[in-house]
Amino acid sequence: MAHRVILTCSGPEGGDRMRSQRLVEFSKGLVSWACILLYAVMTVITFMQVIYRYFLGRPLTTSEEVARYCFVWLVLLGSAVAMWERAHIELTFLTDRFSPKANLWLRILSDIVAIIVTMVFFVIEGFRLAMLTMAQYSPATGLPMGWVYLALPVSGVLIIGAALGSIATGLQRLRLPEAELIAVLSQKKEVDWQ
Repeated sequence: MAHRVILTCSGPEGGDRMRSQRLVEFSKGLVSWACILLYAVMTVITFMQVIYRYFLGRPLTTSEEVARYCFVWLVLLGSAVAMWERAHIELTFLTDRFSPKANLWLRILSDIVAIIVTMVFFVIEGFRLAMLTMAQYSPATGLPMGWVYLALPVSGVLIIGAALGSIATGLQRLRLPEAELIAVLSQKKEVDWQ
């Protein structure tokens, strides 16, 4: 289990840090609950489809489509939660050979690359796709497809926010003395960036 060490600062920016920390925790909680709700809706709809199709002989007409759209939103919002929790797959066989400071610089660099890729493909192109498909309607539910594709820019913004927070954490950790940095990283402690 990861321990959290909250870096505090004195002065006027300390209050701002506490407010931003509360905002981030609220956002993480909200997105996590949205994922739970989407998963529950998807599960119930799929279960109902099985009941109606195989036991009642009258399949629901919209259930498969709604479950698919819930799954799209669930995966993309879940990727933002994974970014906040640093739960995405990392290949560390090379970075483990570097010093702790070099590791932090590599993590910051990977977060910068993630921001650029996410900005281009999720936010900009995803928003363009969502706007282009607002006039196209799904066959079963009649829902504008743009609402489904809005999951891309929404999750993109959340992923970018998480990557910016990770960069801020890395920059704060770079200011730590080498011995403290090694202790923080070796004990798998997380330093909140807020």
